[in-house]
Amino acid sequence: MLDSAKGWLYFFCITLMDNRIPSGDVYQPAINRGWWVIRVNGIYIALFFLWTQFHWGGEQHQVLIGNLAFIPVEISWIAMWWRTAMYPALSRRARWGWRLLTAGALCYGIASSIIWNYLELVLQQQPYPSMTNSQPVFEWYMPLSLTLYVVFPLLFCGFILITEAFKSRAELFKFFLDTGIVLVGLGTPVWYFLMRPIVETYPNVSEMALLLQYPATTLVLLFIALIILFKSSGSRDNSPLQWLALAMLVACIADIAFNHLIQEYTYQTGDPIDTLYLVADLLLMTGAQW
Repeated sequence: MLDSAKGWLYFFCITLMDNRIPSGDVYQPAINRGWWVIRVNGIYIALFFLWTQFHWGGEQHQVLIGNLAFIPVEISWIAMWWRTAMYPALSRRARWGWRLLTAGALCYGIASSIIWNYLELVLQQQPYPSMTNSQPVFEWYMPLSLTLYVVFPLLFCGFILITEAFKSRAELFKFFLDTGIVLVGLGTPVWYFLMRPIVETYPNVSEMALLLQYPATTLVLLFIALIILFKSSGSRDNSPLQWLALAMLVACIADIAFNHLIQEYTYQTGDPIDTLYLVADLLLMTGAQW
């Protein structure tokens, strides 16, 4: 296991040593290395999906393997975003945007791969909200609060910076008006199926507020996806933004399914739904590499 981890880290160190070469050049070794990272992760995610179906290693190790399986993909995602943030051909505004995105990805990795694993594997506590008892379980609050209050503001600012700047207040007003209208339409099912049952079940304001934070992440992801879709990168190729928007939409679908499963008390770490989160991570890497 240790040799495998060392080999993985060595592979990424070699891959990330060179910055990308502009697409006009004939020889692009650094770009090819980045695509190799994406290919390896794609194969890894496909194998993970098969594992969620057959649970090789036994059901008794499902939670352990399911938690640890996220770590290599999230390391790859953070590394790819950091690599793009260091790319000298990008504008200063775009580089700062990617730096903020990388910081957000790092904080997300800490929440999902360190704090979540510590709660579930070491403390043997449930790291996601539960409504099986009269009192909700609050051990999951730390990873969730880190995601909501640290990660999403960094992602929001980062995506604003890597897209084209607003030219006028009128353009800014129109953007938020259009985004708000679409967000209300898309967020209605989230409210009806995920948030409304919590409001009806918990009259206590503090409990209700804590439990509502998890489905609220879905609305935030939708908002970020709309920011990416409604804005552009100016004269540059918009393909990276399209990949990033697709990643956010996949993450939204994963969050909706996850919230439904935990409300039905049928979710366990290592279930097939976890594959969607890894697919979203892969799309985020692709957006940074494109």
